Amino acid sequence: MTARRRRSLPLRASTCAAMAVMALAIGCARSGSPRVAVPAPPAARSSTAAATTADAPSPADALTSADAPGPADAPTSADAPSPTDAPTTASDPPPSVALSAVPDPCTLLTLREAKSLAGTTLSAGQDVPAGDPESPASCTYTAPPTSPSGQVELYVSHAVPRAYQIDLAVKHRFRTVAGIGDQTVEEPDNNNIFVRKGQLWVYLSIPFGATPAAMERGARLIAARLP
Repeated sequence: MTARRRRSLPLRASTCAAMAVMALAIGCARSGSPRVAVPAPPAARSSTAAATTADAPSPADALTSADAPGPADAPTSADAPSPTDAPTTASDPPPSVALSAVPDPCTLLTLREAKSLAGTTLSAGQDVPAGDPESPASCTYTAPPTSPSGQVELYVSHAVPRAYQIDLAVKHRFRTVAGIGDQTVEEPDNNNIFVRKGQLWVYLSIPFGATPAAMERGARLIAARLP
């Protein structure tokens, strides 16, 4: 066999094989045989994966610090009840302010006036000067042993009367009386009245059944004589 003939044999064989494959495909199509699934190209698979990733929630969808309750949501001091809502007492004068002299308490209410307020006979007032700036000066009118019980007490100081502070703390009943000194508070259940004028406080007590009208009358007499 010549060299030219030998070269033509492989060409014919490959041609015959290709024709056989084509014939087989045509026969399958006509007979309705199922087609073999062809894998998607790599590019298509990549697109599908990208779509799946896009469906996942992004960090922007997560709770951010802006969604969390901030300091503005917490109760502030402005919501809390203010100290001015509670009963208050006058403050003592600051040390830099020159204090006025404490007058003799027995000069603020005379014996005659004290008898009228108590409704009974009283002895002359017993004066007790202040021992130090923190202690009040006092004057006490007391009924003699032969007379019905009666007593009138006055205490004068620059500090808020301790009796007022104690009774206020234990929620005793008080009422404000207008038009007497700079500040007047009456404690009717205990027959006490507290008067402030300028830097001075006066605590008047008439323990044996004095009426509110008598207490207020005594407070007016005292306030008129305070400096």
